[in-house]
Amino acid sequence: GIIALGIIIPKTNFYKNIETHRKFLKIDEVSDITDEKILDHFIFSQRLTFLKEKQNKYHNTTTYQKLFGIGYYEGTTKTKLIEMDYFDIFYSHGIIGFFIVGFMDTVCLLYFLKRDQEKSYEKVMRHTAIYLGIILSFFTGHIITSPSVAIIVIYLLISCYKEKKRILFICEKEKELDNFYRNNKEKYDITILKNKNYSYITKMLEYHNYDFSCSYKVDNVLSIYTSKYNAIYDCETSNSYTFQISNKKKEGFIFLPKFTNMNQIEKYIETDKK
Repeated sequence: GIIALGIIIPKTNFYKNIETHRKFLKIDEVSDITDEKILDHFIFSQRLTFLKEKQNKYHNTTTYQKLFGIGYYEGTTKTKLIEMDYFDIFYSHGIIGFFIVGFMDTVCLLYFLKRDQEKSYEKVMRHTAIYLGIILSFFTGHIITSPSVAIIVIYLLISCYKEKKRILFICEKEKELDNFYRNNKEKYDITILKNKNYSYITKMLEYHNYDFSCSYKVDNVLSIYTSKYNAIYDCETSNSYTFQISNKKKEGFIFLPKFTNMNQIEKYIETDKK
């Protein structure tokens, strides 16, 4: 495998480009790369030179331009970008603009990362890609300032957002569900309604508005209609009307005629089968 790579790599365009740059910059040893001019040309594609030029222009501007930036045009001529995103934002939009952009980016970043509760390899890869994008923006351009490329960063952030499942419990005694609420309030969006509060139920509930609903040890069939996936009717007694409702909604409906342990109910919450 190593011998094959040794034969193939010198024939690639990547290797040929490196050789062209090496000869142009007259690099004979690896230590030559540490020279400032060679480092700027070979690694940063002269971005450090552009940075110095922009820095000199910024220092010679007015206080107003220091606060709000020197913009992207000098008269009618478009100025050369440094192509290092954070520096371009700072010099083009000034101290105030840089603070506003930085604050908004930080809020959005924390908002989406905080809601990524999944524990998986995919989560690690998402976060790694986002952090790389942030770090590379210090050294390269068009990552967070160019719409066509920034949309990839936005997609990665949005993919972190996992909407909580909406869960409804209709019960007689709210205390019976205290432990479940405390243990799962970060994971689910939980609503607990008392069985006799009909006016509130009628006002708040919509058809298929919840991912999971349960009439917990009470004779209330509203839970059957309010879940888009699974509904549990958990009551010791039931009447003919309850059976009529359950026959109309066969999919996603579970009838439990006796009092059920909470652990048995919890296993249905993560089921997304209609």
